[in-house]
Amino acid sequence: MRIELCELMRSPTVLADALGARLIGERPVTPLGLTNDSREVLPGDLFLALPGASSHGADFIADAARRGAVGVIAKEGIRVPEACLLFAVKDPITALLSAAAFRRRRSRAYLVAVSGSVGKTTVKEGVATLLSSVGSVAFSQGNFNSQIGFPLSMLSFAESDFWVVELGINHPGEMQAMASAAMPDLALLTGVGNAHIGHFESDAELLSEKLKIATCLRGNGVFLLPAALKTAASFGQAVRVLGMGQGGDFYLDKIDMSPKGVCGDLMTPDRVITNVAWPVPGRIGVCAITAIGAAGALIGCSAQTIRQGLLLAGERTPRMQALAVEGRVLIDDSYNASPDAVEGALEVLSYRAGGRPTVAVLGDMLELGERSQELHFRVGAAVARSGVSQLFTYGEQAACFASGALDAGMDAKCIFCFARQEKTALVKALLRDTPPNAVMLLKGSGRMKMYEIVEEIRRKI
Repeated sequence: MRIELCELMRSPTVLADALGARLIGERPVTPLGLTNDSREVLPGDLFLALPGASSHGADFIADAARRGAVGVIAKEGIRVPEACLLFAVKDPITALLSAAAFRRRRSRAYLVAVSGSVGKTTVKEGVATLLSSVGSVAFSQGNFNSQIGFPLSMLSFAESDFWVVELGINHPGEMQAMASAAMPDLALLTGVGNAHIGHFESDAELLSEKLKIATCLRGNGVFLLPAALKTAASFGQAVRVLGMGQGGDFYLDKIDMSPKGVCGDLMTPDRVITNVAWPVPGRIGVCAITAIGAAGALIGCSAQTIRQGLLLAGERTPRMQALAVEGRVLIDDSYNASPDAVEGALEVLSYRAGGRPTVAVLGDMLELGERSQELHFRVGAAVARSGVSQLFTYGEQAACFASGALDAGMDAKCIFCFARQEKTALVKALLRDTPPNAVMLLKGSGRMKMYEIVEEIRRKI
């Protein structure tokens, strides 16, 4: 991950203060960027030396220096080349979050923080797009949402009217630290499902962790979350809690669903915003309209601004991209996967097909821990209930998709299973054994690299 440092954070003394670091070295420099990957270093950058799963960033300090790094942020005791400044810290990740909080305290921007088990990147991008029509906006890029990516985003933000950040968690204890640094004006939780449940003891613990996004709201802050979870959010009178969805403060009414998407009227506590639309049908589209539209309404955007912002955001959404490949249509939703996200994508597949044959190509859903087989089985049953014509599974855990589909009544002749090392065979089977006019959904966890299957199909047709 690499970012360009904002003007404020390019002062070594200011950055050292923000990090709580001991600055070692006399070289007068103005750092330009910051990265934790030595291969991304550009001349003038700082290199962040972090521990990794198989190696430590300290092993790549010399490489970073050769590429032009002028300084290193590292744990105390790590040595760096004489030509580099050293920002010595007790713990690099804690220091990064402290620097993010430092940057936040020096900004007057209205900050929207988005989290959730599904749809958070789409909502973050959508809110940023909508707000760009009423002011200047800085927002986290891609999936810079971890305890590393989030603070890096904050250190890149120029002073703006609005900041929009995405907060993603994998383990207990992470949300509180990020929320403390973000100090949001509006905290938006898209939903709480089973993503990353393998790192938590229970659904209740995961929910509790997600709700901590609203523990550090600034004065008069608002917490927006699904209506079904509203009763679980108890922060006292200092936090205004509002619900989304049926039975909530914001919901979509007069819904019209078609293969091209969903439209309707957004109901809010004080007005009706008519004729709002999103280019993805099903619950995914309804949730996107409600969350993005509600954020705009709470910030005070006009009805026309919200309508136009949703249209523009829908054009830019990274989700559910439909690619026409000769007679077939590929719905590329390979960005990531969780049980709830896959079930929502199956609904979109049904709408988009319009009666044509449907094919679900599903890869492993990762980080589900001891519940992995159970949750893959559950999604497999959902595949059968959705009426999918053919199911292709990819990966070791994904074989449980097949078991669930069979148990729910899907014909065994319509199910095909492939191990991860059988990607080439999977692509051949998809081209050989599916109807030439099929609509295909491709989805799996990011590390399954389902996008490579999409590219292989496009090259071979």
